[in-house]
Amino acid sequence: MKEQLAALGIEAFKALSPVILALIGWIGVRLNQYIVAKVKNEKMQGMLSRLNEVAVDAVKEVEQTFMGALEKPTKEDMVKAKDMALASIKTHMGQRGLNEMKKVMGIEKPEDLEKMLLSLLESRVHDLKMSKASVGGAK
Repeated sequence: MKEQLAALGIEAFKALSPVILALIGWIGVRLNQYIVAKVKNEKMQGMLSRLNEVAVDAVKEVEQTFMGALEKPTKEDMVKAKDMALASIKTHMGQRGLNEMKKVMGIEKPEDLEKMLLSLLESRVHDLKMSKASVGGAK
């Protein structure tokens, strides 16, 4: 009886081994996909965090060094300030950082990256204005 059960177990294992191997392979593929996605998400999160910090610093830098010295800024001054802040971001991120950002975020065209950076700058300028207004309104 034991011999028959052992033989049956061996036969069952032989029959199920392709299924078990397929299952192990599927688990390996899914695990690899999970790891790749997690690494990509963490990389993107780190890059966006750094970009946000650089954008805030660029806006503050231009505010302190250029805009603060102007009594009544003109439209040309505003354009120059925007260009200065954009140049500051590009300098701080470096060409390698910008290329990595395009790769991680799936941006193909350089003008799309510039649009995103300009949008981020506008947002940070707005945040700076709002924080000044809330501080000024609290007095």
